[in-house]
Amino acid sequence: MGAGLDRQLADLVEDRLLAEQGRKDALSKQAGVRFARLFVLLVPLGMALAGLSIGTGRAAYRSAGGQAAVVVALVSVVACWVWAGRLLVLPREPRVFVRAPRRNQR
Repeated sequence: MGAGLDRQLADLVEDRLLAEQGRKDALSKQAGVRFARLFVLLVPLGMALAGLSIGTGRAAYRSAGGQAAVVVALVSVVACWVWAGRLLVLPREPRVFVRAPRRNQR
């Protein structure tokens, strides 16, 4: 009977190690996506700065339509940033050993 328990515990340890390694692999594969998510913030900012410095770009931001376009663009960038962040979240691993609820002990 003890040998069966030892084998089960060894299998459990192996399963947890494989699960942890898989999690590390998933995080490393997401590195490029996380960089792209940061890039989504930097490109519109760079474009806005370029627009301000070229020709009459600054005047376009003074009009009501230009300001509305800036607000819509900012909301779109923030929405995409939040959405991408939600997609990058790895699911939580289910616990193998869960604490049993305490009974009222008297």
